[in-house]
Amino acid sequence: MSEQPAAENLTIKELEELCGLCFSKRAEIDSMEMAVKEKVAELEALKEQLLHFLTELDKTSYDSSVGKISVKNIFTVALPKTPQAKYEFFEYLKGRGLFEDMVSVHSKTLNSFYKQEQEIANQEQKLDFKIPGLDEPFMKQSLSFKRK
Repeated sequence: MSEQPAAENLTIKELEELCGLCFSKRAEIDSMEMAVKEKVAELEALKEQLLHFLTELDKTSYDSSVGKISVKNIFTVALPKTPQAKYEFFEYLKGRGLFEDMVSVHSKTLNSFYKQEQEIANQEQKLDFKIPGLDEPFMKQSLSFKRK
């Protein structure tokens, strides 16, 4: 990262220009991301069509003039869909001694859970609130951009 000039030397014009550049770059990225999403959707539709034709033709591959297309069968398992199914799966993992190795929590879910627990502790006036196994929360800074 390049060395930043001292804030006391910054003019309002320079600050405005920097803000403008950030908004412009964000808009450019948003536009590119939208274009990529559209292209990905187009590609997925084409792949679906190609898979349909290969299946109908009873082929698992095709050597075209631009490259070889092969059908892959990918083994996949869906996550439990109901609380009961999740409970049964977790009990199975516990019985195998694998629960701690297999189960994880998404960071956004963890943050939401922590805030709920902290709010309950605040309402109960528990000043020594801590969730075992978790480090103390910390703040990090970021910028929010809202177009006028």
